[in-house]
Amino acid sequence: MYNNNQKIQDEGQIDIPINVKRDNSIAFLKNSFDKQVLTVSITPYWKSFSFVLAFVYSWITFIFLGITLYLNYSKLPAEFPLFYSQALIGWELVNKAVLLLILGVFFVFNCIYPLINSKIYNFDKRLVLISNIALIITDSLLLIAFNELFLLLLR
Repeated sequence: MYNNNQKIQDEGQIDIPINVKRDNSIAFLKNSFDKQVLTVSITPYWKSFSFVLAFVYSWITFIFLGITLYLNYSKLPAEFPLFYSQALIGWELVNKAVLLLILGVFFVFNCIYPLINSKIYNFDKRLVLISNIALIITDSLLLIAFNELFLLLLR
């Protein structure tokens, strides 16, 4: 019982060499099958209308803010009103560099949010639906607020 692929060991067990090369077709098929299973398990999440709308709307908001800041950053005053203070009964002035910080935080959030939502989707679909609706409302309010702010400052 000896050929090129099998050897009889002293204990009587058969030794079968395992091919661990990168071009191993069986390992490649298993790996591609595992990727397909992962894709299929997350695909319903991407078919959710609320998620797709929230995802696209977030990136549209980010792009709108980025383009508006890029085109009008030099025209903005050094300090502008961003937060309303009831103690001062007026607006607090902040440096215009804060807008770049807000844009950076918004970018990081847009990158992390789909990953977190896809993990939550497997065990609580309603929470994902509510968070997507909340994100759509928040993005709408951000678009309105920054649009009004830029219109006020750039007249």
